[in-house]
Amino acid sequence: KLPITSHPEEVTSWVRRSSSKKHKPLEITATDYGHRFYMWWTTLQPSWHVLPDGQFSKAINSDKTWTVFQKGGSSGFYMVIMGLYWWVRA
Repeated sequence: KLPITSHPEEVTSWVRRSSSKKHKPLEITATDYGHRFYMWWTTLQPSWHVLPDGQFSKAINSDKTWTVFQKGGSSGFYMVIMGLYWWVRA
């Protein structure tokens, strides 16, 4: 599972309905949801990837890993993809 810190409410609601992942999310406002999604996305990043000013590092370091994103299933990276889908559809 991915960490749930700063989950947008819509993502949390969707995860709780684990019996049916095909339902539509709550109506969202793109700007508000986008901000909350971005904040969640930031919390998911490895600490070495977030710069002190909150921007993401563009440096490529072969000694760093992205294992934080190696999470499968509906509570894994799939949540990020679904969250992006809802944002695009808003």
